[in-house]
Amino acid sequence: MRVRAIQLFSLISLVVTQLAWAAPKTVDQVDLDRFMGQWHTVAAFPSKNQKVCRCDTITFDKEIVDGDTKLTITTRCIRKDSSRTSSRNGTVEPIEGSRNSKLRVFLFWPLSGQFWVLQLDPDYQYALVGSPNYKKLWVFSRTPQLDPAIQKKLLAYAKQQGYSIENVVNLDQNCA
Repeated sequence: MRVRAIQLFSLISLVVTQLAWAAPKTVDQVDLDRFMGQWHTVAAFPSKNQKVCRCDTITFDKEIVDGDTKLTITTRCIRKDSSRTSSRNGTVEPIEGSRNSKLRVFLFWPLSGQFWVLQLDPDYQYALVGSPNYKKLWVFSRTPQLDPAIQKKLLAYAKQQGYSIENVVNLDQNCA
């Protein structure tokens, strides 16, 4: 009897743990041709680089290499202390079975990260992107400024998905 109780408790604990660690929900599908191009990072859980930069952008592009299409990523910003441009280049691979809503990004070999598209404007003018471990979150916009009501709606969705939006910082997009 005692062994059964322990087994039942273990099973319930496992189920509760799995529910607590459920991955965030992504959009059904991303049209990569429409997703390509430059995005402004208007808000984020800031990385070390974003804390010392302004005018942070991320650009997704396609290259043909030996007849194969390769997806690339370039992050750029202007350093606050020197006004010099800082950039990083990498590659992007859609995660199989995700209909392009989950992307694996390689900026520093051998390390990779994941960009999961959580919300996406039907016209591809803004997007909410996060990591499956809830440690990274970005609000992207095709323009340097995003309507505050839209940003508020995106962050409310992120919170509903389990992200700690208290850590989100509006990034300086004053690039003039």
